[in-house]
Amino acid sequence: MTLILLLGLIAFLCFRIAAPLFETTFLILLVTPLLWFLIGSFLLALGVSLPGGSTAFAIYAALILALIGSAYLFFGVSKSKRSIEDTLALFTFVLVFSVAYALALSWPDFIAMGERLRDYSLLASSIDSPIIPKEPWMAGAVLNYYVYWYRFGHFLSSTLGMPVWDVYHLMTAFALAFYSAVLYQIVRCVLGGSILVAGVTSVVAAFGSNIAGFLLWKRGDDNWWGPSRVVKGAINEFPAWSFILGDLHPHFLNLGLLPFGILLLHRIVASRQSSLIVGVSTILVSVLGILWLFASNAWEVPMWVGCIGLVALLAATKRWSLTIRWLRDRLRGMAPFDVVKAGVSLVVLFAGIVSVALLGAQNSFTLSTVVILGAVAFFCAFFPYKTELVPWVRSALSDRRCLSLVVFGGILALALRLSSRHIVPEGGALHFVRSPIEVTQTSELFLHWGFPLTLATLGSLFLLRRNSVRLVCLALIGCTLLFDKGALFLFALGSLQVIRLMSVDRRSREMFWENIFGDALLLGGLGLVFLPEILFLDDAYGGENERMNTIFKIYTTSWALLMLGAVSVFTRGLTAVCYTAQGWPRLPGLLASCGWATAVVSMVVTLPFFYHAAKLRMPRTNIASIVPASEGLSELDQRFPGSVTIVRKLREESKGVVLEAQGNAYDYTSFVSTLASQTAFLGWANHINLLTKKFKEVSGQGEVSREVSRREQVTDAFYLNSSCFSRLATAREEGISFVVIGSKEVQKYPQLRSADFSCFTELAKDREYRLFSTTMTP
Repeated sequence: MTLILLLGLIAFLCFRIAAPLFETTFLILLVTPLLWFLIGSFLLALGVSLPGGSTAFAIYAALILALIGSAYLFFGVSKSKRSIEDTLALFTFVLVFSVAYALALSWPDFIAMGERLRDYSLLASSIDSPIIPKEPWMAGAVLNYYVYWYRFGHFLSSTLGMPVWDVYHLMTAFALAFYSAVLYQIVRCVLGGSILVAGVTSVVAAFGSNIAGFLLWKRGDDNWWGPSRVVKGAINEFPAWSFILGDLHPHFLNLGLLPFGILLLHRIVASRQSSLIVGVSTILVSVLGILWLFASNAWEVPMWVGCIGLVALLAATKRWSLTIRWLRDRLRGMAPFDVVKAGVSLVVLFAGIVSVALLGAQNSFTLSTVVILGAVAFFCAFFPYKTELVPWVRSALSDRRCLSLVVFGGILALALRLSSRHIVPEGGALHFVRSPIEVTQTSELFLHWGFPLTLATLGSLFLLRRNSVRLVCLALIGCTLLFDKGALFLFALGSLQVIRLMSVDRRSREMFWENIFGDALLLGGLGLVFLPEILFLDDAYGGENERMNTIFKIYTTSWALLMLGAVSVFTRGLTAVCYTAQGWPRLPGLLASCGWATAVVSMVVTLPFFYHAAKLRMPRTNIASIVPASEGLSELDQRFPGSVTIVRKLREESKGVVLEAQGNAYDYTSFVSTLASQTAFLGWANHINLLTKKFKEVSGQGEVSREVSRREQVTDAFYLNSSCFSRLATAREEGISFVVIGSKEVQKYPQLRSADFSCFTELAKDREYRLFSTTMTP
């Protein structure tokens, strides 16, 4: 497996660097496409054509070596030998990737299920045009979507020499394996869990299901969509279900990025570096995390900000005496009005930076410049303690390591900002949930979240210091189960966390960074699950779908946060009970047995769904005619005889616009152009209406909804026209290079069976399919 070899090579070169091996290896892997994008953007700005082939490979290789060299110069050589434990997270990635990739190759066909065809078109378009995002299903339009991970696909395609269909499966497996490995590393290094706890958590979180998945397996039900629809009127996806579905959506590809950011943040704040390096690194990771998530899946930006805020809040709360002393020293002798001015100045500066970073795509460069300069000018004019900042800035600039961090962070910030400038936010307002928007029932809540909620509840009760308080809290939480509104239980469990945190002994282990992060993850996960019970996003999908899509986006991210927080609290709770009952010699062994039992139960409850559903995804048709692992066209070869020949022929042609008959979304509409990596005249009309906010490159066409309607009419007029030369004129006028006549076209326009296409150039013909070119006449 070439990806594993590439990862192994990077890890080998980073082996002696005095930095965490797993984090360094994957940070280099994920940053490389950003730097390549920055180089490509400047080349295009200078009028130089974009490098490809061996040149692109050489640039990627040089960037990887440069990043490894920079890490070596910054961290130096490790003074201690690497242990086998340093490589366990990498081993977890390799193991999960091997299993996931083998499964992905056993489900090769790009069938009309979910949005696999749409995701394939986005990946193919980004590999073909990695700098300028082009809408593959509407010729001439700019793609309004998160394409960081699709550009990562260009990196894999260029360095590993893989075609689109192989990169698709590779990225599916990479996303799940990266997610699992990051969770392993968080449990082991951030939360301080054992190797057993880390391994079980990473496997259960990646391959496990909700409780509904276990019930589905037990009944032998073939409706494998069921576990993702247990919350009425919503989509409650989880990683294993998303993987089996096979979509290559940003929400799935981005599963591991937010947890990876949390891992990096912990590594920084818990490191033994100087306070200056720690402070600058924390600011950079926080800001770059916002920009990175906006470029890869903007739904997770507020979740990332919330996680950072919770970590800071809990750190201040658990270290209250130190926080009070620090504030007292800083506020002593300060005038109240100066403190207010300082706060307002910081808020204005932060608001200006965030607005330009997140909303700059909607505004002109001039307006963005005015906003940022105005915020900086306001800060400089009204911040009363500028003289105290000067020494800190001077020391930061005089420190070479700190300066190199700032420069590197600035380069990444520029790359991330440029890589997402094409995105136009959907907008929409938050509203309180009102009828007829449904809320989650208690049974639905436990069908999806039952396992982590149970662990979190037990662990929180164990951590309470008094038995009387435990009994009262248990009674209150138990009473919420008598009602059919799941929000009541979530509110009670969240309140339990507040009670627990208020009773923490400031001299206990609860002040350690791993426990601060564990509590922040649990509170963040509970807050995200609770959010769609009181708010929903009035997004572009409209109608009854607002809450559906809010839960869909939020639950996917919450899966890791709630799972990690529950594991942290539960394991600490067991330890606390053991510590407070040392007089009973059998208790430690009993608690150890409980830990093993929990691991076994978690595996038994959550993993059978994956085994059951994976078999349901196996091809149901004879795949002997087409090798599955090569192109994934076996299903098409039998459902649409002759289409495979047309797809392969179209791949060999120069890039152009392909016309196919319009049909239903989530079906085989535009499958020929998509799997040939060509641009469609019009793909799924509903997706184009939703995601293409600006039709920038076709002058005079107006808004995209009118253009979509016009293209649908042009398609109908073309296939219904009885004159060959009239059709040819229409195709050339619309910039159409290729025309497909096949099963779906004939099904919609039966007169095509006897239609005259003699004025077109026939490029290929096989059974029910023909491919014509409009560029020249015979």
